[in-house]
Amino acid sequence: MKHLLLLGICFWCVSCRPSADVPKLSAGERAALAADASQAERGFLQVELAKRDGSNIPKELWGAAIRKLKPVRVVSDRVNVKIVLIDSDRLEAGFYAVVPISSYVPSASDFSELTLLGEPGDAPSGTLYRYRIVKPQR
Repeated sequence: MKHLLLLGICFWCVSCRPSADVPKLSAGERAALAADASQAERGFLQVELAKRDGSNIPKELWGAAIRKLKPVRVVSDRVNVKIVLIDSDRLEAGFYAVVPISSYVPSASDFSELTLLGEPGDAPSGTLYRYRIVKPQR
């Protein structure tokens, strides 16, 4: 019984904790990341369909603010951008940028956690969220 309890605690610590490994960003970092996400999406929309790797945005299109985070991948999601920093069997987490040209607003039901980032006075370069998706067990 103790082993099951310990296993459950380990699972919680690794998979269900808040997105502690997703860094906190200053106002300047949020603005730079939102601007880079918007630029990456615009570039991605210009890539021929035959040359795309699904929805993955090529590294050549990542700006400095995105590269600095060392993402696992950057994904175009309905003209928005998902910057994936953590991807394991149980968890995906990172930043989600709603770019100014997008009419799609993410729904909290699509994520285990979706936290709007920003403060009054932030530059209007796009809306940035911290997200987390707990993947179903197989």
